[in-house]
Amino acid sequence: MQIRNIQIIQAYSHQDREDLLPAVVDAIVHCGGWVVDRRDLSEMTLSFQMEIELRRIVELYAALLGTGMEMTRSGHRALSGLCTCGRYIRQSELDQILQMQLEVSFLHEITPHWLMLAQPACA
Repeated sequence: MQIRNIQIIQAYSHQDREDLLPAVVDAIVHCGGWVVDRRDLSEMTLSFQMEIELRRIVELYAALLGTGMEMTRSGHRALSGLCTCGRYIRQSELDQILQMQLEVSFLHEITPHWLMLAQPACA
């Protein structure tokens, strides 16, 4: 079995973190993947490092969207590219393990107060 690295998959959600986290982990595990690491990148962004077989990428893509999170354009491109690639490679190559990092930003945690603090001061 060969391990293949891919780019970071970025997504966002308006859901509460406590509601989305178990759904994302369940989606990954249900598709035959596993979470290698989970960490907070910031107060509003969470990262999942995961591994999954290439043959299961279509299931993973659908399951992640089923959790209610939204993918960024680059996230959709990366996952759809893997889905397309899986149709055109040899059967033996479908056993490749993909290492992926899913970064989820929680938009409901952005408040007007936080936006005022984050903006640069006007001169």
